[in-house]
Formats: sequence, structure tokens, C-alpha cells
Amino acid sequence: MPTTSTSKKVQQPLDSSLSKDGRFLDKRIELLHTPVKKYRQNKEAVPISPQKSSLAKINHPTFEREAKLLKYFGTRYKEERVFSQSHYVDKFILIFQELIKSRLCNRVWVENALPENYLRLFHCLRLLLRDPNFQNELHAYDGIRVIAENLKLFGDQHIVHGGDETLIDILKEIINICQKMSIEEHQRSIIVANEIHKTLVLLLSSTSLVIIHLSTFALIALSKSDEAKIAVSELNVVERLLQIIGEFDSTSKQVASTLLRQLCTVQEIKQQIRIYHGVPTLLSLLRSDAMKLLWNILCILVHLAEDTETSNMVRLLGGIPILVSLLQ
Repeated sequence: MPTTSTSKKVQQPLDSSLSKDGRFLDKRIELLHTPVKKYRQNKEAVPISPQKSSLAKINHPTFEREAKLLKYFGTRYKEERVFSQSHYVDKFILIFQELIKSRLCNRVWVENALPENYLRLFHCLRLLLRDPNFQNELHAYDGIRVIAENLKLFGDQHIVHGGDETLIDILKEIINICQKMSIEEHQRSIIVANEIHKTLVLLLSSTSLVIIHLSTFALIALSKSDEAKIAVSELNVVERLLQIIGEFDSTSKQVASTLLRQLCTVQEIKQQIRIYHGVPTLLSLLRSDAMKLLWNILCILVHLAEDTETSNMVRLLGGIPILVSLLQ
């Protein structure tokens, strides 16, 4: 008898929790089904635009309620990794579909949404896209194209307007999504086709170290495929990477050198390193105590030394004694 009583006590809160989650997800679905044209009733709504990227909060109950529910969703499911195995998988799929179709693909919502709504929406998308099954679902709604457009929109605004914190937070979420998508080999060609790599390279010029690091990590994941590597090499990426490697903090040097190491298997990248006087910069870092940075620099020099002209340059600049000292 005690065993049965204990079992019932344990089971009751579990059912209650499931019921609470179900009711919350139903509310979220209901809100996303609300016709976006109703938002037009607020004539004060101001879209994010290149002219005004930092906006004050606008007193709009529908948008505020949406932002609160999205924030709660992000908090409640921040540890979730496999939504497709959840008891509420059907509800999660509906929410995911509505986030893409009724929000990001809806011109009225896009033109009226507040920065807070964009931020919470992309945060929820990032959480859902941890699940590979939801990444596949993204393709069904041309989601990568939509994400690419938003990355470019917010990326251009950031480069022009600088350190708006909300804008940076939105970019962080979008770039993280791009990195997740880039990990899967079969998605890299789609990412390149939508020119996401171009915006990521542009963001290497950011004044925010966080944006520089995240963009570099996304490019590292993307450049594991030859097609993407060649696409990135066609852009003016080497000059900026050499600047980061030569002038920035140790973490930035390490991340940038990792990307350059991956790219320098492409002949055009090797040529650009010579054009932008990268050999002296690389040799100056051979005395670094950071082992990962040192490893990246050595690998880059090995690739560069395949060219006779560059090999002679390394010798003339005193690179051989430094390399010998490393062996000792």
C-alpha cells in the first residue's frame, strides 16, 4: 500500500507540469495565429530601419505580450536539445512554423515589430534549431533565405550605427543560427547560395569583439567545405584577418588564425597573404606562448612555403632560426 501511495504522489506533479506546459504552448500558438493586420491599429509602431536602429519601447499590448511569451519560452526550454522527442512535439512544430511563416515571412509584422520581438523570436528559433529535425523543417519554408535577409539587414545597420546593444544581441542570435546550420555539410551550399558568407565577412569589420568572434566561428564551420572556402576566398577577408592576428587580443588572434589556416589551402588566399605583407606578421607570432595560436601560424607557414617565392621570403626575414629554436 505505501508503494502505491508514493507512486501516485510522484505521478501527480509530473502530470501537472505536462499540463502546464501544454497550456502555455497552446497560448503561444494562439497568439501566433492572431492576424498580424491587427497590429496596424497602432499607428505609433515604428519598424527597425537603417535610419533608426535603436528604438524606444512602444506601448503596444500585442507586441509586449508576444515578447513576454517568447521570453518565457526561451527561459523554459533553454536546456532542451531534442524537441522532436518531446511529448509536445506537434505543438513545437506548429510554433516553429508560425515563427517563420506568420512572423519573419510576414511583411506587416516585419515592418511593425519591435526590436525586443525580433530578439526574442530569433532566440526561440535558435533553441528550436538545436534539433536537426527542425533544421530540416527550416528548408520547407525557405527559412535560410529569410535568415540570410535578416542577417544582412541587421548586419548592415550594425556596421553603420555601431554598438547598439539590442542590435548586437539580435545579431548574436542570428549568427549563432548560421553557425549551427553551417555544421551540417549538406546545408553549406545553400548557405553560400544565399550569400550568408558575405555578411559574415562584412561583420569581421565590427567594432564589437563578440560579433567578430561569432562571425569568425560561423565562417570556420562554413569553410570546412571546399565550395564555401572558395566563395570566402573571393572576398576581401585576408587583410582583415591579418589585422586581427597582428593587433587584437590573444583570443581574437587564435580564432582569426584558425580561419586563416583553413582558408590558406586555397591558392588565392596564399597570394593575398603575400600581397598584404602577411609573412612578417605571421613570423612575429612564432614566439607566442599560446600553443593553439602557434600551431595555426606554423600550419599557415607550411602552406605558404609550398611557393618558392614565399619560402625565400621566410628565409630572408629570419624565419628559419626561429623555426629551429621551436624544435629545440
